[in-house]
Formats: sequence, C-alpha cells, structure tokens
Amino acid sequence: MNQWQKTKVALKMIHELVPRSLRVLVLAALVTVLYPYYASTSLALIINALTAKAALNNLIMLVVGLSFGGLLFGLLNNWMNLQVTLIKQEIYLRFTQRSAEKTMTLNYEQLESPEVMALRTKGENALVYNNALNQVIDGLFSGTLNVVISFVITVVTMVAILTTHSAQTSGLALFTNSPWFSLILLIALAVPLLLSGLLSNRNRHLQQTVMDQIVSFNQADGYFTNQVLLNDDSGAIFRAFKASNSFLQWITQQFKLTPIQLVIANRQKMALNTASLQALTLLVTGGLYALICLKAYVGAITIGAIIIYVGYLQNFINVVSANIAQWNDGLAMLDYLNTLLDFLALPDAGAPAGLTAPTKPTELAAAAQATTIAPTEQGAEPSVNVTEAAAPTSDSVVSLAPTIQFEHVWFHYAGSQRWVIKELNLTLTPQTQVAIVGRNGSGKTTIVKLLCRLYQPTRGRILINGQDIRELGVDQFQQLIGVVFQDFKLLAYPIDQNIAADAAVDPAKMWTALAASGMATWVKQLPDGEKTWLSHDLNDHGRDVSGGEGQKLAIARAYYKDAPILILDEPTAALDPQSEFDIYQNFQTISRGKSALYISHRMGSCRFCDRILVLQAGQIIQDGDHRSLLADTAGLYHRLYTAQAQYYQS
Repeated sequence: MNQWQKTKVALKMIHELVPRSLRVLVLAALVTVLYPYYASTSLALIINALTAKAALNNLIMLVVGLSFGGLLFGLLNNWMNLQVTLIKQEIYLRFTQRSAEKTMTLNYEQLESPEVMALRTKGENALVYNNALNQVIDGLFSGTLNVVISFVITVVTMVAILTTHSAQTSGLALFTNSPWFSLILLIALAVPLLLSGLLSNRNRHLQQTVMDQIVSFNQADGYFTNQVLLNDDSGAIFRAFKASNSFLQWITQQFKLTPIQLVIANRQKMALNTASLQALTLLVTGGLYALICLKAYVGAITIGAIIIYVGYLQNFINVVSANIAQWNDGLAMLDYLNTLLDFLALPDAGAPAGLTAPTKPTELAAAAQATTIAPTEQGAEPSVNVTEAAAPTSDSVVSLAPTIQFEHVWFHYAGSQRWVIKELNLTLTPQTQVAIVGRNGSGKTTIVKLLCRLYQPTRGRILINGQDIRELGVDQFQQLIGVVFQDFKLLAYPIDQNIAADAAVDPAKMWTALAASGMATWVKQLPDGEKTWLSHDLNDHGRDVSGGEGQKLAIARAYYKDAPILILDEPTAALDPQSEFDIYQNFQTISRGKSALYISHRMGSCRFCDRILVLQAGQIIQDGDHRSLLADTAGLYHRLYTAQAQYYQS
C-alpha cells in the first residue's frame, strides 16, 4: 500500500470515528490561511489611503472598519483553532476506545500473538507518546489544504504582479517589464520551496529513525518503570538480594540513556536543517521586497501594493515551508499510525449467523440441550435448530448441565511445532465432577483454555451436546462457562462489581456466592462492606487483599455467574490449609447441578471428584476414581499421591 492509499485509509477511519471532523478541519484551514492575507490587505489599504491623502472621515472609517473586521477574523480564527483542538482530542479518545474494544473482542490466541501485540504496542506508542494522530491530521490533511488555498491566492498574485507594467522608459522600468524580471521573481519564490522540500524530506527520514528509537525506548522505559521500580514484587526482590547501584546504573544506561542520546543527536540534525531553511527564507524575503519595491519605484504599482504583494508571497513561502515540514512529519508518522489501523482491522472472534443468543445462562444451556443436528449432505455444515428449547424454570440448571466431548483434539501454540495436546478423546457427562491432574507442563491448563474457547484446537473439535462450540457465538458460548483461572485477576473496582463482573449487581446472588466461597463474613466486616474498592489503584480507601482472599473472591465470581459448566484451575493454590479445607467442604454446594472440571496439583484435593483423569505430555494415561487409581501402584497417580502424602506423615 503506497502513501496515498495509507493516507486515504487513515482519513477514512478519522471520518468514521468523528464524522464532522473533516468539515471542521476544512473550515479551520480556510480561516487559518486567509487570516494573514486579511492583515496584509488591511495594512495596504490604509497606506494607500494615506498616500492618496484621503479625507480624514473616510480614513477613520476605513481604519475602524478594517480593525473591527480584523478583530472578528481573529476571534473566528481562535474559535476555529479551539474546535480543531477539541476535534483532535475526540478523535484521539475514539481511537483509544476503538483500540480497547478491539483488544476485548480479539480471541485469546490473537491476543497472545507477538505479532498482534507488536502492532498494537507500536501503534499506541506512536499515538500516545509521539502525537502521531495530530501530525497526520496537521500534515496530510490540514497542511495540504493550507498549501492548496495559499497556492491559488499566490497564482492570482503573481499574475497581477507580472501583468502590471510601468509606463516609464528608463532602463529600470524596462527591466521590471521584461521576462527576466519575471524569471528572477519566480526563482526567488521557488528556491526556498525546493530547499524546504529537500530538507523536510531529510528530516522525515531522521524522524522515522527517531520514532524507531523512541518506540524501543518507551517499551524499555515502561517496563523499567512499571515492572522494576514501581512493582511491589520486584521491589521485594531487589531488597532481598541487595541489588547493587551498579546494576541499576547498567539498566539505566542500557535502556534509558543510550536511546535518549541517539534521539537527541538526530533531533539536533533536524533542528539544524530547520534553522538553515529559516535563514534562507529571510534572505529570499529581502529579495522579494527589493524586486517588488522596484515595481513601485518605476510607478507600476502603489506603495500599499508592496505590502500586499510581498505579504502574499512571503506568506506563501511560510505556508509551504511549514506545511512541507508538517507533511513530511505526517508521512513519517503515517506508517506508525497504520500499524494501529492494521490492529483495528483484525477480525474479531466471530459469531455464526442465524443463531439467536439467549440472554441467561440457563437459557443458553437449555438451547444447547435442545439443539438438534439435522442430516446434511457430506461436507455440508450442520443446520442448528434451537426453537424447541423449553422455557427454563428457576432450578432448571440442575437438569441442564451439558455433555462435553473432545474429539481427536490436538493443539500446539503458534510458532511452535511441539504438541501440547495429542489425540485427546474425552467425554464429560452432565452433573459430574471431574478432576484433571498431572505434572507441570502436562497440558492441564491448556485443556481449560481450549474448553473456554480461548484457544482453538489445531486439529479435532470440542462439542457441547453434540454441537461444535465454534458454531456458537462467542458471547453465547461463554455464558455457559464459569471459570476460576490459576492466574485469576481481580479489578480495582468495588467488591460487588468484581463478583458480578458487571456494574449491575444482584445483591442476593452476590451474598450467596460470597457465602459459598467462605467470604461473606469477611466482606460484612469491612467498613464499606460489599462496596469496598479493591486495591488503592483507583481509590485511596481501597482494600488490598491477600492471595487467598483474592482467590476466594474469584471463586465467588464463578459461582455468581451460575453457569452450567464450572471450571476451577488450581482454585486453592494460594489458600492456607484451613481455607482449602473450607473450599473442599463447599465444593459440592458450589458445583451442584453443574458439569465441573477441577484442575489441581494436589492429589488429595481430588478425592471428592467423581472421576479423575491423569494427564502426561498432553495425553490421558489414567482414568478412574480416587480409590481405583490409588490401587494401581504402578500408575502415575499412585506415585504422585504417595510422593505428596509422605510430607504429611510423621
């Protein structure tokens, strides 16, 4: 895609985000360009009136009228500049909002992709740190308009100058009437424009180099600041290991000072180019004054016309020089802005057409259970019928836990050829509590993410009540799943909104969920109860929670969702023995009527499950209940259970 196509794409996106933006920018460009011409014209008219010895009343009226017009023009110019500033801010906010929305709607595999995140990071760094959006707007849209308007005025001005001849017969008069005068005037006008284009193009390449350095610097600086200096865990490590000043100085030199020095050196070159151009522009302006004054000296034009013509030509040089520089800056930033546009253009996690999504988890489960797969021709997609779903009752979730099937599922991560899951065939029957155990790296959490549709199988498929989960809309499907991930996250919002994962909270459901996770009493004892904010990030009176407290709140969040499929990935990893025992005691309550999948490293915590699957290298090698698996003394389950049990025996 060439620069023109990239510019069209960027302007189209700007227009889409804020439809009135281009209209405002066009009007602002007109006012901005015409304002200096009005000032030159007003001064010339007053000088002509003075040299013509106009009547005092007429002169006063002219001065007052032009001054009042200039005041209105200035106010209009300031007002339009304010509108442009507001438009730019709105466009920026819309861009960042769209970027956040895109991040939320990408599927998990895309979000984890280094290529995708590089697009987002590079584009947002340009947007946030380097003002790329404003430079593209100013340089490639407003700047182009400014030059076009000024060019039209300058053409008219040059025609007026070159077609106005002196009636005198002196050699100087004949020179001003000759083609040589016209040629010299055109050269004087063209030289700074050509040099401006040359130097601005050089600055553009320097700016691109600076941008590459700044993007790298900002990434390193963001990590250094947020993950090293201001991170509590890193702070503890630095102090525990007595990290020396020399180490901190090395980090600073490596990731902060060196890029800054390179940026400063390149910006010094850019400043020297700009200063050279400004010096040449001053020389050319002096030459223009001399040439136009010659016209006045031989009587071809009035004294006031000197102000008009020189002012117009000088303004044209200034407009073109400034906007060529802005245009090159805009081109330099365009590639970086387009990385963000490429990110925004990524396909969302799709939803199939023609499938109406129920709004409640119980309705979703009912729809899934009532789904029938109509016979189809070989190779055709199955048609889905959800019209026979019965209206759910308040306790319908008990009978609506679905059957889950993994059929010949294989999976490896993008960019890797190592199979994490191999030929997985598994059926999980409704209302069954199933535990998956195994060593680290055996694929347990990957199975969870596949079932949650955060990853797509590389081969094979996953079915719910006989229907491929990819045929369900993402939002529709995810309402079937309640999950507590191993790396759970709580947000810096009030407790009740964390539990509901929504701003709208059902108090009765919330307290039931808190009671099921053993956190109801703890929350009630807080000064603000369920309205207590978590952490101090967004509220000075927020409450920091321990790992165990946070994990219990995450379990309450999964319970609140009341989804027919419950997944607990290491739900007690951060809990003390008593809290872990409480969760085990409440597990039957938490998972009642649901299809529950429980991931754990602790063999003893699986005893209450109906079925235990032992995973090794992405494959199920044992399948049974606790008693039968423990009886197999040659099996991996027995070895893992015995290895852990010995630490609890005297």
